[in-house]
Amino acid sequence: MLRRHATLDGWVVTDAPTAREVMRDPGLWSSDRFDGPRPAAYDAWVAELAAEDPGVRELLALTPQALIGLDPPDHGRLRAVLRRSFAPAAVAGLRPIVAEEVEAALGAIVTGEPVDVVPAFTRPVPFRVVARLLALPRADWAELEALAHAAGTDDTAAEDRSGLRARLLAERDVMRFFLARLDGPASEDDVHVLPVLRTAIADGAITPREAAGLCREVLVAGSDSVGHLLAGALGELATRPRPDDLAAFIEHRLALEPPFTAFWRRATRATTLDDVAIPPGGLVQLPYAQLNEGATRHLSFGHGIHFCLGAALARLEAEVALGAILDATRTIEASGLGERLASPGVSGHRRLVVRLSA
Repeated sequence: MLRRHATLDGWVVTDAPTAREVMRDPGLWSSDRFDGPRPAAYDAWVAELAAEDPGVRELLALTPQALIGLDPPDHGRLRAVLRRSFAPAAVAGLRPIVAEEVEAALGAIVTGEPVDVVPAFTRPVPFRVVARLLALPRADWAELEALAHAAGTDDTAAEDRSGLRARLLAERDVMRFFLARLDGPASEDDVHVLPVLRTAIADGAITPREAAGLCREVLVAGSDSVGHLLAGALGELATRPRPDDLAAFIEHRLALEPPFTAFWRRATRATTLDDVAIPPGGLVQLPYAQLNEGATRHLSFGHGIHFCLGAALARLEAEVALGAILDATRTIEASGLGERLASPGVSGHRRLVVRLSA
């Protein structure tokens, strides 16, 4: 079923079968506005900023749409380049790397004292895992983490002109960062992302700017989303008995509070969805958390061609990180007020203070 969005120009899908129908038909339902409506002045702001700022013009010449916002055939072409890096065997081989980064950060939070676990654990651990998956030297991590944070936004619909400019310039710097590191020889390494992309560039499968865009997407989707998942899980563990089945608990968290709460699709032509007439360009929202209610299988990783490429890695990181925390602690208690993200599209914490005692 559909209902009009309360504040934005579009419709909300309210049941899982209709959502799956939309996600299975990328020809009719385009993903090129996956972040949903933007401020009315957005296009004018971009044009103004491009006219007055060489850095914005550079970004617009460099940045392709994110993989999650591409339609066929480009979506399949770019996704195929990364498929081997995220295949089950490749992800299973990352378990020692995940365990190393979790163990290195564990001592900073299992102290018996109140700790904000977001900067101490849930944000840095997934970032470091992705940095290693990308095959980035550790000396580059601090620079990239700062750039990635500046290039992100919780809600494009609430962004003002100055915020947009700052984000676009940070995105330009992220693209510069990766373009510089992609300028190297192809490699026999067929798993780590940077070597894979260098080979794909050398083979003519993708362009350097497409490769840099994929690096950015792996970085953001692979670190922010897992960080939000871990923080939400720790927040719940501080208020309930320990789970007997950790895997089931992780799926419960994914269904209850998916890190990315909604994506949008745009109608490529006039159509009817659940007896509602949708004009060309009409936007429909897929609110995953609401759609998961009563569904036999959650949709938090999407469905169809856009099913999350990193789903197996996200589950692995959550299993290893939460398992290590449970093994290392006797108690997990809330301690002080937390602060959630002020975003309708991203569910996560800016601050979460808990006391973990051995």
